[in-house]
Formats: sequence, C-alpha cells, structure tokens
Amino acid sequence: MIRARIKTKMLGWLIRAQQYLVETLPSRPPSSSLTCPECGGATAHNEKYDVYFCAECDVYSEERCSDHRCQFCRNRPERPSRMRA
Repeated sequence: MIRARIKTKMLGWLIRAQQYLVETLPSRPPSSSLTCPECGGATAHNEKYDVYFCAECDVYSEERCSDHRCQFCRNRPERPSRMRA
C-alpha cells in the first residue's frame, strides 16, 4: 500500500518535471550553434558527436560540455576535419 502511494507520487513528480522541461527548453538549438564563430557562415551538424561545426574554418561552433563522461564530447576529435562519417 505504501509502495503504491510512493510510486504514484514519483510518477506525478516525473510527469510535472517532464512538462516543465518541455515548456522551458528550446525546441531547437540556439541560433549561435547554427553560425560559425569564426566566419559567421552556416554550420553543419554531426549526429555522432551531436555538434555543429564549420567545414570551411574547421572549427566547432560550441565548446565541449563539462561532463567528462559525456558520450558525445568524450571522443570528439580536436578538429571537425578529423571526424569520421
């Protein structure tokens, strides 16, 4: 009985947290991710590393995250030209 109430409360909390995130997070990446920090041109997106980059300037448009366990940033090459398709 107590476990059922705890599960119900946790489920309610998770649903409210999900609703909050859906309402507050942008539906697409910020516009700064879509332009090159060097030339201001359009960038491409690499899904394997979840990063925007400029092929012309060979730079990423965003820094690595601070989480050293991040599956995307952990193995990301120093330069976009070194990414494998």
